[in-house]
Amino acid sequence: MNEYKLKIRQRPQIDVERVKREVERQRAYQAQNPGSEAAGITIHADFLGGESPQSLMNKSVSLEFIYDDVYDAEREVYDEISHKYGHLLDGDKEARETELPIVVANLVAEKDLNVEEKRFVFQRVANRYVGYDILQPLVADATITEFGGNGYKHLWVEIDGLLHDIGPGTNFYPEIAFPSAHAYEEYIRKLYAKTKRSLDKLDCLERAELPDGSRLSVTWPPVVRVPIFSIRKAPDTSKRYTSESFIETGAATEDMMELSGLLTEGRCNENALGATGSSKTTFNRIMVEEHTLKERVIGMGDNRELNPIHPHYIPMQTVKRKEKPIGIDELIEQALTMRPDRIIMEEMRNAVEAGGFMKIISHGHDGVLGTGHSKNPWTFMNLMVVWLQETGMNVEERFIRQMLHDALDWLVFFKRFDTGGKRKIVSMWEVLPYEPGSEGFNLLYEYDFEQKKHVQRGKLHERTYLRCLENGIVIPDKFLERTKGGFHA
Repeated sequence: MNEYKLKIRQRPQIDVERVKREVERQRAYQAQNPGSEAAGITIHADFLGGESPQSLMNKSVSLEFIYDDVYDAEREVYDEISHKYGHLLDGDKEARETELPIVVANLVAEKDLNVEEKRFVFQRVANRYVGYDILQPLVADATITEFGGNGYKHLWVEIDGLLHDIGPGTNFYPEIAFPSAHAYEEYIRKLYAKTKRSLDKLDCLERAELPDGSRLSVTWPPVVRVPIFSIRKAPDTSKRYTSESFIETGAATEDMMELSGLLTEGRCNENALGATGSSKTTFNRIMVEEHTLKERVIGMGDNRELNPIHPHYIPMQTVKRKEKPIGIDELIEQALTMRPDRIIMEEMRNAVEAGGFMKIISHGHDGVLGTGHSKNPWTFMNLMVVWLQETGMNVEERFIRQMLHDALDWLVFFKRFDTGGKRKIVSMWEVLPYEPGSEGFNLLYEYDFEQKKHVQRGKLHERTYLRCLENGIVIPDKFLERTKGGFHA
C-alpha cells in the first residue's frame, strides 16, 4: 500500500512587535491631530504665504542654486513621513490626497531653509506622493491637452493642437527637467505603476488608463532607442465642447451639426474618421451628450476615452493579461445582456475591433457610433474589407462590400490643421447601397480650401430618410434630394 506524506505549509510568521509599533504610531498621530479625519490637519507652514498646499503643488518652483542642505532636508522629510505617517501612505486615497500635502507642508516648515527652498522641497515631496511628481504643473495647466517625453532631455506639450518643447532653454516651463536618463526611466515606471501594473523589459508597447482618466502610452526599448511616453489628459468636465462650440470655431456649420444630430437620433450607423487628435472622439461625445440622453448607451474599446456626461452611459474596457484576457468579443457578449439601446465602438485600430463593430450592427443594434483612422470613404472601406478578411470571413470581396454598405449610413472626416492647430470637419458622406461600378457614396458637405468655408454638395437619398423615419425622426426637406415623383434614385 502506497504511503502518502501530507505536506503542511507553515503559516507565515506575523511580526507582532512591528504591528504594535504601527498601531501606536497611528494612535499617537490621532492624539496629536484630533478630528483630523473630518476636519483636516491644521496648517502651520508660514512659507505658503496664505496659499493652499494644493495650489503650490500645481506651480513650477525652481532654485537657481541647490545646496546640499536642501537635499538633506528633503531626505529628512521623506524619512519622517515613512516612519510616522505610514498609515496615510497606505490608507484611504481621499485622505492621502487631502491630508498628506498638509503633513508635508508642516514638516518642511520646521526645516532650517529659506522660503523659496521650503517651497521647492515641499513641491518635490508632495507631488511625489500625491501628484505627477516633476510634471504635476503640466497636469494642472488647463491649456495643455497632452504631454510626454522623447527622452530625458526632450520633453514636450500640446497646446491648442500645436507642439511645444519644454525644459531648459525653452519658453515653456524652462525649470522642468530630469536630472538623468535613469531618473527619467524611473519616472515612467512609477507613472505606469499608478495603473496597478508593473513595467518590465518584455512590455515594449503599453497603453493604460491612469486613475484620473488620462491615457498613458509607453514605448520601451528595443522597439525604440530610448523610452518614450505620452499622456493624453482626460477631458476637462468644466470645459465641454458642444454643437455650438463646433459652429463658433468654424469646425462645422449649423446645418451640418443639425443634420448630424438628426441622423444620430434616427439611429443611423456612423464612423468618425481622421488622424489622431482631429476631434473624432469629441464629435461623437457631442452626439451622445446631446442626442441620446434617454437611451442606455454602452461604450467599449481598449480605453475609456469618450467619457460623456450622460446619466445612462456605461464604459467597458478590454483587459490585457496572461490569464483570461477580456477582448472585444467578450465585451460584446456581455453588453448584449445589459439591455443596451446603443453601443459605441470607441476606436477601430485592427481586424478584431472592425469585426466587433460589424458584429454589433449584425445583432440588430442600430445607431452604432465609432471612430477610426482614414482620409476618405474609399480608403476606409478598403481597410475594412482587409480587416474583415483577416478575421476569417471567407466570402467574395463583393459580398463583404455589400454588407459594409448595408450596415453603414454616414461617414464624417476630420482634419487637424498644421497652422494654428484648428480642427475641422473636412467632409461628410452618405453611404449608399453597394453596386459594382458605382461609387457607393454621396458627398453631403465638404470644406472648400479655396473659399475657406464649408459647402453643401449633396442631399440625402431615400434609404437614409426611411431609416430615420422608422425611428420617429423626420428629416427636413432642406437635407433631402426630392423629385416630383418622390426621391432621387
